[in-house]
Amino acid sequence: MTIFSPVCHNYKTFLLHLISEISPIMRKIITLIIIFIGLIGYSQVKVGDNPNTIDINSILELESSDKVFVLTRVTTAQMNAITPLEGALVYNTDDNCIFQFDGTNWVTLCDTSPGKSLSFDPTTGILTISDGNNVDLSPLIDDADSDPTNEVNISFRVNGGNLEITDSNGTLSVPLSDIAAQGATGPTGPAGADGADGTNGVTGPTGPAGADGADGTNGVTGPTGPAGTDGADGTNGVTGPTGPAGADGTNGTNGVTGPTGPAGADGADGTNGTNGATGPT
Repeated sequence: MTIFSPVCHNYKTFLLHLISEISPIMRKIITLIIIFIGLIGYSQVKVGDNPNTIDINSILELESSDKVFVLTRVTTAQMNAITPLEGALVYNTDDNCIFQFDGTNWVTLCDTSPGKSLSFDPTTGILTISDGNNVDLSPLIDDADSDPTNEVNISFRVNGGNLEITDSNGTLSVPLSDIAAQGATGPTGPAGADGADGTNGVTGPTGPAGADGADGTNGVTGPTGPAGTDGADGTNGVTGPTGPAGADGTNGTNGVTGPTGPAGADGADGTNGTNGATGPT
């Protein structure tokens, strides 16, 4: 066996020299170990051409002039059964297209064709595309003031493969493919400053009175107030008829006899009486 000095060579070169001196089976085992150690130690992988050249910011690089990278190939049913990390990619063999997972749904990265149908609801101001995307155009419709110079958009219509938006300065034509290819709606921006308050409208007529509510519970009776001044006596009424005499009451007990009063004056002499019969002799 050749004596190998590691003084002038690194440990990998030493191991490769050592492998050449041992049996084929052990050589394969040690080669796999060296590859595994290299992958763990550097945390960067280069596959294909120029394996010793990799950008410092790359964790994985593929390089080849005659070979390609093939994504996981699945059907629509298989794809929908997978819930991976956001940003995962697959090749859908039913749609022949690459799909990306947005954290909730699988979104196609190939559907940019202008052949989608478009509808506009003039009542709500919503512009809807057949794939489910929609845009609220109500803030861009003609405003209600009398100033014709600040109108934003006054009409929308689909002309062939374009959306035509007309304002006081002319017509702007936007390809429908640009609208259909837009990504997911971004987060809502901060609220803008409040605009000036508009003039108060005319006060509307008073509505009909509502039904009376139920009577509340009577409160506690308050204290009696002081007596008021007596009023003037009223005129005596007509005397009513005398009522029937009541039954005599029980005689009271005779009182004590009083002293004899003075004698009264003599009364006049009475008429002489008839003479009586003469008595016997």
